[in-house]
Amino acid sequence: MIRPMIIALACLAGSAGSTVAGEIEDLARDAEAKAKAGQHIEAVETLRRAINSLTAKGPLTLRRVQFISEPPKGFGIYQPRANNVFRAGEPTSSARASRAGGTVRPSIRAVW
Repeated sequence: MIRPMIIALACLAGSAGSTVAGEIEDLARDAEAKAKAGQHIEAVETLRRAINSLTAKGPLTLRRVQFISEPPKGFGIYQPRANNVFRAGEPTSSARASRAGGTVRPSIRAVW
């Protein structure tokens, strides 16, 4: 699992620019060395540092967005909006939950 992640990070680093590429490449090598030494948790943490470095320098990206018609009542308890068409000035709500650990983060509210 660690080797494919290192390859993916190397590809991302190449597309992120030379400033980030050196930092990511160094972190990937460090993670690989830790993995070979049996320090898998430390290797994963090093890879997370590399991912955090990449995402901090890129644009805000939301992989999945579910617009909802009203604020969520709890984890996974929400009413999906029928469409993604909004009138000017209409408030929007979207549900977002963390994949790991089941933590619920506040819904995003915005007015366009």
